[in-house]
Amino acid sequence: MGIFSFNSPFMSLLTKAANYMLLNLLALVCSIPIVTIGASTTAKYYVAMKMVRGEEPTIWKPFFKAFRQNFKQSTIIWLLEVVVAVVFIFDWQYMLDAQLGTIGGIIKIALIVFTVLCFFAGLAAFPLIARYEMRTIDLIRAAFMFAFLHPIIMLIVV
Repeated sequence: MGIFSFNSPFMSLLTKAANYMLLNLLALVCSIPIVTIGASTTAKYYVAMKMVRGEEPTIWKPFFKAFRQNFKQSTIIWLLEVVVAVVFIFDWQYMLDAQLGTIGGIIKIALIVFTVLCFFAGLAAFPLIARYEMRTIDLIRAAFMFAFLHPIIMLIVV
């Protein structure tokens, strides 16, 4: 069996790499309308989890199935993340321009902690949507719990 035969480990690795590239390209194309970034990201995580477990040999059908199933919840979470990001941008702009003295340092530290926690929770939300079925408020709680309890894992994900 040669290195370029269809069943060789090298060709298997190339096939997996091509599938992951195709999955990312599909997610990118489906994210072009900005509103669908959440659903596209969730569908990407759903298919990637299936691929890692070896359950799904195709990409298209499960991607669009997950996209449709999780569209509403993913879009709500995505829009909530955008609103929170805008609020943090204004907070940071104010904090960097304001001269608050000693109390300003404490507030900046608190703002750093809240910004990082919200960023990590936002990263954790879409894989949770892809893996579990839960209400949106429970999903937000779980994302924050995961971000708070596993900051090192979240740093690795970033």
